[in-house]
Order: sequence, then C-alpha cells, then structure tokens
Amino acid sequence: MLSRSARAAAVAAVLGAALVATPAHAQRVRLEIRPQVGDTIHMRLDQEIEVSGTSLAAAGGPKSMTGSIHVRTRAIPLRRLASGSIVRAVTDSIALAPIGGAPVTTPRSGLEGATVTMIVGTDGGMQVIDTGEHDGGTTPFFPPTAPMLPTSPVSVGGRWTRTLQLPIGSGSAGIARVEANFRLDSLSGNGDIAYITMNGTLNRIGGTGRSGGSQRSTGTLSGSMQLDRRLGWITDTRLVLNVHTVITSGDAARSPAQVQMKVTQRLRAMRGS
Repeated sequence: MLSRSARAAAVAAVLGAALVATPAHAQRVRLEIRPQVGDTIHMRLDQEIEVSGTSLAAAGGPKSMTGSIHVRTRAIPLRRLASGSIVRAVTDSIALAPIGGAPVTTPRSGLEGATVTMIVGTDGGMQVIDTGEHDGGTTPFFPPTAPMLPTSPVSVGGRWTRTLQLPIGSGSAGIARVEANFRLDSLSGNGDIAYITMNGTLNRIGGTGRSGGSQRSTGTLSGSMQLDRRLGWITDTRLVLNVHTVITSGDAARSPAQVQMKVTQRLRAMRGS
C-alpha cells in the first residue's frame, strides 16, 4: 500500500503530465513572416486561368480561352525591421501562355533578371520600395500584397479575417476586394509547420468606362497555406478563385455579357543556396 507521500507524488505526476499535454493543442502560437538574413528562398509560381462566356463584341457568341504563367523567383532577406523585413526579390525565369494567344506586351527578356526591393511585413503584407532599373515601376510578379496572417497569436482552430485585393481584369478597375476567412487547422508534431485554410467571397460593382455600362462580379475564393515557422516564410500556397461577371453596355438593345473566370494558383518555396 502506498504511503501518503507516495500517493501525493503519483497525483502530482499525473497532473503534471496533463498540464504538459494540454498546451500542445491549446497553446497560442504566433504566425509571422520572419526570414533569416542571409537565407535565399527559392519560389515557383504556377498559375492557370480559364475564361469562358459571351462577348459583347461578338453579339453573344460563346468563347472559351485559357492561359498560364510559370515564374521562378528568389527572395533574399537583407535586414530585419520591427514590423517585418527588407527583402530583395529576383525574377529568374518566366514562361507565359497569354489568354487566347494575345501578344505579350512586355518582352520576357525585360522581366527576367528584374530585381525589386520590398518590405515584407510579419503579417505577410508586401510593398515594393525600389524597382531598381526595371522600367515601368513594379514588375507584374511583385504587386503590393495585403496581409494574410493574424496580428496576434492564435491557437489551433483559431480564426481571423482579412480583406484581400485580387486582380480580375486590367488596370485599377480590375481590382476586386475579397473578404477572406482564415483558420489555423493544425500544427506539425514539433510545431514548425502551421497548416492554414482559407475561404472568401468576392463582390464588386463598377463601370466599364465611357460606354456607360456596368460590370458586376461575384465569386468565391478557397485555398490553403503552409507556414514554415522555422524558415519564417509561407512554403506552399494553393488558391482557387472562381468569378462570374455580368457586363452591360450603354446600348439597351444588347444583351448583357456573361463571363466565367477560374484562376488556379500554386506558390511553393524552399530554402536554397
């Protein structure tokens, strides 16, 4: 029979084990972009676009077009800031297949090798501060990016909301706001990898220009991310954006055009030399 002191020690051991085990699921962790200065992070972007529907110009004739873009880049952290990092990004290679075979307005040789300097916030927001010798400002592969990560620590199952801006057309008129909901689904056994899912809705109403018509877009966003907390970088992102757009012209006799667009994107990253 156990003595009183032995029983007390056994109870303490059980309680101690419970206290240690509980935080593994319930502990709050910080999700942030915080790469190490001196690292080189290699990234590969693969994006497919499918467009189908009717065209105002074709008087309701059906159209279906596809396009793709494949880009390899490098991110080189230069200096840490209180709220993020200064990062140099280099475009190494580009393979373009424009939608419908449209001509590429910017020569590929003018984009490959382009270098920009960005501030990358701990919350994932990106802002270009120096485009180097690249003509025309920001390269199309490093646009300003809205933050996606939470501003405070979260536990597994925790949720947060962010407003994203996504391109769905040309120029500033082609930017749509997406109200996105994020969830920390799980952590790897050692806590290094955070698995995050996202979904959101898009709703945009705007004019089409001097024609006097209107354009309304609705859609959905879904996807997932993996944040490597040791690397301090998002290493795998998968997104699917579905957009339905109704375009009316200033001519009441014309039927509205219906356009469906699906964008599938994957961005992978890994540390390299």
